[in-house]
Order: sequence, then structure tokens, then C-alpha cells
Amino acid sequence: MVAGIAVGLLWLARDDDRGSGPPPAEAVTATGTVAPDRHVFGSPVVARVDVVVDNRTVDPRSVRVETDFTPYDAVGKPTVQHVDSGALSLVRFEYALRCLGEGCEPTGATGTVEFELGRVLYRFQGQSGDAVELLDWPPIEVIGRVADPAVNDIRWRASEAELVPPTYRTGPVGASAALFAAALVLASGAAWLAWRLWRPRPLRAERDEHALVIRSALERALDSARVASRNGDPGMRRRALERVSRELDAVGLHGLAVDASVRAWRPAGPEESDVEELAHRSAIELNGGEEA
Repeated sequence: MVAGIAVGLLWLARDDDRGSGPPPAEAVTATGTVAPDRHVFGSPVVARVDVVVDNRTVDPRSVRVETDFTPYDAVGKPTVQHVDSGALSLVRFEYALRCLGEGCEPTGATGTVEFELGRVLYRFQGQSGDAVELLDWPPIEVIGRVADPAVNDIRWRASEAELVPPTYRTGPVGASAALFAAALVLASGAAWLAWRLWRPRPLRAERDEHALVIRSALERALDSARVASRNGDPGMRRRALERVSRELDAVGLHGLAVDASVRAWRPAGPEESDVEELAHRSAIELNGGEEA
């Protein structure tokens, strides 16, 4: 067929060069072939479309093919060739095809695959609209790789019998509920532990604890001052009351701290009554103005 087309092109080209010979009966002729038309399942094939156009009326560059090779798949892009010979032009499209899935396997020893009709689109010279030429594909024959007797003689180990329903020591629903409850318990424990570790401590509690530590130091200083006031050594009494003054200042009782310092260093020296008065007044101040 290809050789005949080539001879026809050369003959028409010679007639066209001489200015004699009638124009072709049709402006576009499209032919689809598949090689080989009989092949083994899974082997590649080549689909070819030869479009012969009269380039005096049809633009060869506008020729394109729309076709569907299902169930085959095109491997890569098609190759396109242009051959001009006088008033005729040949546009050839070649598609590499392969099918390895369902749809093109033979149902028996052989099978037949037929492609759907394709379309060849082109434009006439000086026009913008597309014209259409239908493309018919010949059927191709697919041969199986394994003969039916060879398949039927195989002793398959698989069985079509239904499987026994599965049994459970604990049903899926019960196991899921138990695991979900355990997950909730673990998540709650983790959340409680995180809250215990990172929760902010109350500021008032910190102040109360700090005040308790400082008051304990003040009370110890007052006890030391009471013991020293019963001793006849004026220097020991002054140092004990000065310590009371420092502790009073530490807890924020600045007025009492100054008074204690004055009592400690007056010429007559501090007395036991001074210590008791300072202890009484500091207790009232630390209790918010109320007597303890």
C-alpha cells in the first residue's frame, strides 16, 4: 500500500510538472493501519495514519489526528512526517502502542480488538474553520501466550470454598470500648500530673509563707531581747534590741524599727518593758491592727 501511494505521488507530481492531468478526486484521503495486525499479547504495535492532501486546496500544516486507542496506551508522543510531491502532500502519523491490562487480552486462544473511529481535521487554504475526515481502523488480532489446554491442566491449589467465619476471644466492639476507656484514664492522669507540675502557685500563699519565715526571725529576736533584758550587761541588751530593730525593718515596720533603735541607744539603756512593748505593738501591726 505504501509503495503504491509513493508511485502514485510520483506519477501525479510528474503530471503536475507538465501542467497536464486532472486534480485528485478528493482533497483529503486518510488511511489507518496497524502493524503487526496479528501479535502476541503484551507485545508493542505501531498504529500509522497516512493523510494525502491536495496542497492546492488544503493546508498540509493544519492536518491533525484525533483518535482513541482504548484499551491500548500510547507510549510517548506520536511522530509526524511531511512529504511533498508537487500538488500532493503526505502527512504521516505514527503511534507506538502497548496494552498490558484488561480489555486487550484474548478470551481464548485468540482475540480481536477494534479501535473506535478517529477523526482527521484540516483546513482549506485561506479558511479558518476545520474540516473533518473520518478515520477507520482495521481490526487487529491478539494471540494468547499460554494455550487453554496448558491452563486447564494445571492443578490449582486455591479453593472456592467459603472461609470459616472468624472467632474472637474479645469482640471488636468490646475491645474497642475497653481500649478507649483506658486511653481516657491515661489521658486524664497525664493532664492532672501536668496541671500539678506546671500550675502557678498563688501569690498570696507565697507572701504568707514569706511573712511566716520573717515573723519567726522577729520572734527569735524578741526572745533574745527578753533574755538579755534580764541580764545586767547594758551592751548585751543594746545589741539584742538593735537586732529587734533590724527584724522590724525587714517586715516593713519601719516606725517601730526606729523606735527600737532609739530605745536601744538611749543613755539609760533598754529595759524589759521596752521589749514587751515592742513585741506587743509589732504583733498588732502584723495582725492588721488587731490585737493577737
